[in-house]
Amino acid sequence: MFTEKQLKLEVASSLIQAFIAVLVAVVITSIIGNKIRQDSDAMRQKAALTHLLENRSAAAAGLKEKLAPLGDIDAQIESAFPTTDNVLDFVSAMESLAQSAKITQTLHFEAPTPFDSDEALSLSAMDYNATLTGEINPLINYLKGFENLPFFTQISSISITSGSGWQAETTIHLVAKLYIRNK
Repeated sequence: MFTEKQLKLEVASSLIQAFIAVLVAVVITSIIGNKIRQDSDAMRQKAALTHLLENRSAAAAGLKEKLAPLGDIDAQIESAFPTTDNVLDFVSAMESLAQSAKITQTLHFEAPTPFDSDEALSLSAMDYNATLTGEINPLINYLKGFENLPFFTQISSISITSGSGWQAETTIHLVAKLYIRNK
């Protein structure tokens, strides 16, 4: 049978084989556990990014829906700034407004003053004066219409001279700027 030495060698060999098997199992389990942990972290990160993307997509869709009524705002903004060599649309709008309000209007324009700007939209300001004469109600209607004109203009001064009563002739003098695009 087995001698004591053979028995010890056989037991030592079995223990070494068992130890190696346990060691291999621990190493394999550790490698698989790390891989599972990495995959799990990657899945969590992808889920968070998917959630973030869904939220941003929903926000973008909401923003697009809110901006839809504005239409082609770029064209509207561009038309609000006539070019330096074509302020006739503005003058025509002012004359049409005066004619529909049944008042007398005198316009006087100065030369454009360019802004120092590195912007994509190069602008100038053109000072102008408008003297309006008529009864107070038509003048009020004129000013309401003026406020709705599709041009970018700034009134810097307004003076009103009136006779006595609502039906008396009134004069309004406007000092303003019309902002225009440089060619």
